[in-house]
Amino acid sequence: MTARASMIVVGSGLAGMSAALEALYQTRHLPGVTVALLEKEERTGGNSAKASSGINGILTRTQKAQGIMDSVEAFSRDTERSGQGRSNTTLVSKLVQDSTESVAWLQQEFELDLDVLAQLGGHSAPRTHRRPEKNGKPQPVGWGI
Repeated sequence: MTARASMIVVGSGLAGMSAALEALYQTRHLPGVTVALLEKEERTGGNSAKASSGINGILTRTQKAQGIMDSVEAFSRDTERSGQGRSNTTLVSKLVQDSTESVAWLQQEFELDLDVLAQLGGHSAPRTHRRPEKNGKPQPVGWGI
């Protein structure tokens, strides 16, 4: 028997899981619509399960709770400087402008604990949201999905 799906999402990393969840949410009232998530690895998580650095965001509830002063301008400047003149300013703007909502969505929809902040290379403020360490090691965000 061949399985059929109305929508297929390829890859179960952060992007794939987010796309699958959004597809399910957007079609929840449509009878007969199904979403299939395909992953080539044995476990879900894709490269997001391997990346331990975190997710950058500004003006988030985590930054506010920790008294971190940050701004759209600073994040944009840091990102463009890291690109050494090769950054697409439209994409940088999209990344920065959507970062607050993106971190909040992950915290709400996946119930991810992203309350550890780090100031990683190229950033002028702590804005990399991470999961708490486990056994002294950073936990990849993808493991929490």
